[in-house]
Amino acid sequence: MGAPNTVGAPGHPSQAQTPSALRTTVVLGGALSAAMMASGCAAPECDSGFVFNTDGLCVAGPSAPPSGGGDTADTSLDTGDTGADTGDTADTADSGDTADTADTADTAPPPDPIVPFDTTAWLPASAVWYGLSVAPDGTVWAAAAGGLLHLDPVSGVGRLYGIADGLYSDTPRAVLAATDGTIWVGEVGTVDVQGEHFQVESDGTLTLLAYINYDESAEELANYRIKEQPYGVGAGDIWMGMNEGLCLWDAHKAVYAEHAHPTHPHGLTRGIAFTDEGDIWGGDDDQLARWRYSNDGDLNPAADLFEYWVPWPVEIGTAINILDLDAAGGRVWLASTSYGLARVDVSDTKGASTTALYAEPTTANAVRTLGDWTVYVGTDAGLYVVDVATDTVASVATLDPDLAGPIQQLATDATHAPWSMWLAEPGKLVRVDEVP
Repeated sequence: MGAPNTVGAPGHPSQAQTPSALRTTVVLGGALSAAMMASGCAAPECDSGFVFNTDGLCVAGPSAPPSGGGDTADTSLDTGDTGADTGDTADTADSGDTADTADTADTAPPPDPIVPFDTTAWLPASAVWYGLSVAPDGTVWAAAAGGLLHLDPVSGVGRLYGIADGLYSDTPRAVLAATDGTIWVGEVGTVDVQGEHFQVESDGTLTLLAYINYDESAEELANYRIKEQPYGVGAGDIWMGMNEGLCLWDAHKAVYAEHAHPTHPHGLTRGIAFTDEGDIWGGDDDQLARWRYSNDGDLNPAADLFEYWVPWPVEIGTAINILDLDAAGGRVWLASTSYGLARVDVSDTKGASTTALYAEPTTANAVRTLGDWTVYVGTDAGLYVVDVATDTVASVATLDPDLAGPIQQLATDATHAPWSMWLAEPGKLVRVDEVP
């Protein structure tokens, strides 16, 4: 809160007056003095040039009486006046008025750092969230069991899209609000359709630009994660986690390139992350893979797969169920529904990266980095925060009811300064500007 705007007490319209200033004196000439004496209004022995006070007593001049009765009365009157003046002075410096002024000038309280948005006007509270993405204009897109929700957090207005609006189904499984303003949607579809690419019109309607269709092998049926590569030679490429590994929309070649997975066994790819040097990381149900795509329009394991391994100490073939990935500062973070949280400290040498495993949380649904030193983990038991500098993990679920979860998806919001994180929970989307 800013410092209150303190206003000083206003000045009194008049200054405190001395007794001599309050006493009324009259200078009498000889004729007027004689008249007053004749009428009994003046004290005896007053001559011309005498000064009378309001009591008619001579207070100055060559034959004024010695100080005494009259002066004492004057002093008493003056003292009373002084008392009244003192009261006026106290009113002038009324500290109560000053305090009231300061209170009135107080600035408004800061905004709440945790802001929930009730979504039950569009979707039932039981609806599962499958994907979450923040558009360049700050609006939020969420894929859910029940449709594709678009929320404007400024106005609080939302709109739900479904089959009638051009979607393949009412249960989209992934969403990306791309930097060019278009929307990519992942679907559990067929060999002909695994999602859509839309243009959002000014009236909010969706115009279909193309169906997502990886038809090279007829094995791709479902699209579970969509992310845009932020840097490197392939900046702007759209990567998709499918039921058969990674697929790619090469924005520079304008081609769909499919599908790549390291080896068998492999499962659904739901984790995608990008490291600074341009590597692409994919996490599926069985392993973690690192790709160095040659940007030639052909995603090929023989040419583009750099390395892969199982991060947790389990036998190959044991499902590890990586549900999400993110990367920053030379580290890749893994969220697994089977084993919780892990961190890979990346080496540029094949086989030299090291993996750190965390005791908690024991299960994780989503993970997002904020810069290099803070990581947020969404779990069924609420939100966890990792302090990378101290390598400590702490639950913050009890600090606010809107952090208590279950948290199914996370999305970073770079449009809301200095940063924000969005949480998808049953019946609501929550914007977190700062953890208490």
